[in-house]
Amino acid sequence: MSGEPPKATVTTPASRAPVKPGHIVLPRHSETPKGDPQTRALQLGLLAAGVYHGTVTGKDNLATANAVRLYQKKLGHPTTGQLTPDEQKALTGG
Repeated sequence: MSGEPPKATVTTPASRAPVKPGHIVLPRHSETPKGDPQTRALQLGLLAAGVYHGTVTGKDNLATANAVRLYQKKLGHPTTGQLTPDEQKALTGG
């Protein structure tokens, strides 16, 4: 025992393989549940902005809603949980 706390290991839900912190992990194609392409694009945008830490599924979930609020807070905008057209465009490019 060196007195140091144990190092955390981040794993993917699909494979349980260790992942280095800060790396983007997407489920394998065969494991990707069908979801909404717009929600998937939103999750990828939020992930790139550093505010989404969930799995990119294309399904709206609590992690996505929390990331939207965090993104709005990061921009200094009202944290409504609903993206404005400009916020949506900045995240998804469309």
